[in-house]
Amino acid sequence: MSKVIESIFNGKNVVIPMADVSHIEKKLIVESDLNQEYNKGRKIGDIASLTIITKHTTWNADQDDYNNPIILSHKEDVENFLKDWCYYRHELEDIFKTTD
Repeated sequence: MSKVIESIFNGKNVVIPMADVSHIEKKLIVESDLNQEYNKGRKIGDIASLTIITKHTTWNADQDDYNNPIILSHKEDVENFLKDWCYYRHELEDIFKTTD
């Protein structure tokens, strides 16, 4: 049986097991975000941050938001996580195709 090669994302300040990720929400840069220091070199429409929802994330109905998502906002982490996530999903889909 095949298995996924890389299943953990090692970011600047976070380690994320890919198998725990349920879905990802992107926040895009708007004009007011351009003033923030960590957005230097970015433009409107670029990804400002990723909110990563895992199997451990819970929903707070009172606040209408997640209680404990993982948020990536450093440009390098955002780009690297998206690349790793796409590669991980690609490997999983290949495995499922070969076992059908």
